Amino acid sequence: MMVQIKGIIRKMRGLWKLLRFHVSYRCAHEKVNIPSEGARAYLCQVAPAPDSTAFTHNQIGPKDYDLTIIIPAYNAEKWIKQCLDSILTQETKYTYLVKVVNDGSKDQTPALIEQYRGDAHVQIIHQENRGYSGARNAALKHLPSEYVMFVDSDDYLLPGAIELLLEKGYGENADIVEGNGFRFDENGRIGKIKEQNKALWGGPCLKIIRSELFECLEFPEGYLYEDTIIRSLIVPLAKRIAVIPDEIYAYRIHMDSITWKRTAELNRTHSYWIMEMMHDHMRQLSIPFDHDQYCLTMKHIVFTYRRTILLSEEIKRSIFAATCGFVEKYYPEYLAGKDCYSILATALVNRDYRKYKACCEADLWWDGE
Repeated sequence: MMVQIKGIIRKMRGLWKLLRFHVSYRCAHEKVNIPSEGARAYLCQVAPAPDSTAFTHNQIGPKDYDLTIIIPAYNAEKWIKQCLDSILTQETKYTYLVKVVNDGSKDQTPALIEQYRGDAHVQIIHQENRGYSGARNAALKHLPSEYVMFVDSDDYLLPGAIELLLEKGYGENADIVEGNGFRFDENGRIGKIKEQNKALWGGPCLKIIRSELFECLEFPEGYLYEDTIIRSLIVPLAKRIAVIPDEIYAYRIHMDSITWKRTAELNRTHSYWIMEMMHDHMRQLSIPFDHDQYCLTMKHIVFTYRRTILLSEEIKRSIFAATCGFVEKYYPEYLAGKDCYSILATALVNRDYRKYKACCEADLWWDGE
């Protein structure tokens, strides 16, 4: 009975949210006549894109291991021991190497990592600070394994994770295998990372990836939201993807994370610039601009609005105007379609800034990843 009551309450809240959105959407109207190229030129002036690329050359093999696990660690003294121990206590018949990268930490992280130097599973890399991308890329330069996995230093693996993922990977000859997991904070478990086990999570964690998919790719350095390459480039290049329902990953929520912070820093515009970069790389890799990519792009547009919400109105309107030209360039055939993004698409085509804002703020279809 209690479950039914909770379900009814959730449904009523959803209907109320939908009603409020439609009222605000109908009332909203403000046409922005800034030319897309002019808006982009303004963004280049006030918040230019980092001079970076996702193209590189990494050495794959010889494959002495089944799995390489990459852990970027920066000022992670609170969590790095739990993270490493959760991996090194895994019971599995498969072989694995843990590459932990101290990315110029200023706390006790280097000393804590050094305690694991004698472990045959662990390889330690110390470097000057290069950010998440630079830390992951340092470990990607040589992958001596069939698969690679990313684990953030503030997270940890659940028992059986390696065995479950590799069993599925080898069993189905999959290029990517993804499991599920849960979010947690200092008060305990919050909920599942993915509510639908068939859907792929956008981030680099939660999955194993065939090493060859990184032979010519890396995370673009200098960017926030660098993990956009996973859904934009890595996943489309995979020939076979498998999903398991098992919980294999614990994802920590804390306010130091860029994912959960709201700031007015200009590097938040990277969310727009990396969308441009990914589409340029997709073209070079002959990845089609199909309906799946269109849906991912529309979702990214919503994320970009939310990530830049504290920036000045001039910058936000310029991002909007540049985005209007962007979707018309890459996805003209889908903008008039009837799908869950059609209302947002109409706002972009009509250059209606207020309706665009209403869509992005509605939180109806675009749950965070």
